[in-house]
Amino acid sequence: MPTLLLILTLLLSGSIQAEPVTPPLSDEQRQIVALTNKVLGAQRIAYSHLSSLQAINDLFALYTDDYVYQHEGYGGIYSREHLYNNSVAFFKQGRYRDDAPDSYKLVSIIPGKQAAAVQRAYQGKNGVELRLTLLEFTGDKVSRIVEYW
Repeated sequence: MPTLLLILTLLLSGSIQAEPVTPPLSDEQRQIVALTNKVLGAQRIAYSHLSSLQAINDLFALYTDDYVYQHEGYGGIYSREHLYNNSVAFFKQGRYRDDAPDSYKLVSIIPGKQAAAVQRAYQGKNGVELRLTLLEFTGDKVSRIVEYW
């Protein structure tokens, strides 16, 4: 009898899997998702072969004056001014010319209170990599982006 109970328990536990719960989003969370999508869309254009000085300006209009970009893998923390100047310089050098706007595929956006975690799949030279980014908002503008890849 104990063997039969063990077998039944194992069979039933294998068939029960945790399903993700997707509760309805609040108005604030829907706004964060919309703002996040707006920023991601502007980034796709500004940092691809579709780039232009106007596209870069449009992207940076979505950032606060005290915006910072943090990416330890790229050397630390960058100010808005530093990142803007680099973006313009790279555009003028043609560095975005070969970049496709769809090199990233959105996997998920998890909205929080004035922030969103974004997971994207990046098609790189070594296959697909998952990348995690945190966007923090002040009002309707991005105040900080932190990359975790």
